[in-house]
Amino acid sequence: MIKIINSIQEIDKNIQDSCELPNSLGSWNYLKALENSKSLSIQNGWTPKYAGYFTNDKCVGFIPLFSKTDSSDDFVYDQSLSLIFEQETKQAYYPKFQICIPFMPIEGSKFYFEDASHIKSGLLELIDWSKQQSHSSLHITLPKHSEFNLLDQLGFISSEQALCYWQNTSFGSFGDFLGTLKSKYRSQIQQERKAITDNGYSSFSVTSNNITPEHIDTFYELFQTTHDRKGWVRNKLTREFFHEFAKTNSEHIVLIFIKKDEEIIAASCHFLEKDLLCGRFWGSKHDDHFLHFEVMYYLPMEYCIQNKIPTMEIGFEKPHKVIRGFVPKKVQSFHIFFDSKFASKAQSLFPSKPISDKNIYR
Repeated sequence: MIKIINSIQEIDKNIQDSCELPNSLGSWNYLKALENSKSLSIQNGWTPKYAGYFTNDKCVGFIPLFSKTDSSDDFVYDQSLSLIFEQETKQAYYPKFQICIPFMPIEGSKFYFEDASHIKSGLLELIDWSKQQSHSSLHITLPKHSEFNLLDQLGFISSEQALCYWQNTSFGSFGDFLGTLKSKYRSQIQQERKAITDNGYSSFSVTSNNITPEHIDTFYELFQTTHDRKGWVRNKLTREFFHEFAKTNSEHIVLIFIKKDEEIIAASCHFLEKDLLCGRFWGSKHDDHFLHFEVMYYLPMEYCIQNKIPTMEIGFEKPHKVIRGFVPKKVQSFHIFFDSKFASKAQSLFPSKPISDKNIYR
């Protein structure tokens, strides 16, 4: 039986193991830190509506469901589609329902059940419940490939994007990686890194118990300062989130810093999920000397090489990522619209982003 739950703390932490939630991103601790820090809030456009599935008062299944009043940080690029929806149906597009890992474009299952054979019946129950609410639609961000057929059967339509991954094929050094690139791209990266060295920058990383509150504050100040300097919308992840998550899951956090004359001038925060390093957040005091590429791409690559982490994910495809060694991979999200007439034409309205055909490798 489905039960909609408004706080992760109303669900016993034992679901972490029994329903096989991720260890880091999407974990019970991750959702708890988001809630306690007010990163998940009505004001931020995220209202938890977790779908719990119960047998004899025991939670045997869990789906991270959210009511969304905008499309920021959910990685469903539907802003233009929302306008078409409202014009054609004369209904409000928001709120909508979202099944996802908040703030993270992570590919993989978002359906956590003790018995995977119950996922279909659980999703059917959730769809029926969702249709009875005052929401336009239900979206599932980046499920795993083996779930695509099931979602097709249940009436979901798909949209396509590309996530960028870097593969550490047992490199012994960053130079080994550079050796796999065509000379044009190898030379460009070498010049960028030389500019960092010539300007007197040095770097260090901290993780696990070595992370201090001061490290988090330094990163966060640079992170939000960069949003302000570039005119970006301020990220809705609060400072308190990073502090709280570090208290419970510091072994899954990697902070990388660049300094000059003992002053830290750039930083990035990455999350380690099993054999995957996820890069998402960064900041710097200024934009000079390729700091972004160094702190977000090259230093994390070196961290992966040194710590034998096989894969790094860096978000959705962009040309500047591809020419620096990240390979785009097709991924899909899925959507159901509760207005039947609009649903019949929605598939053609979602933007499709092609995979880059640029080959930077030898």
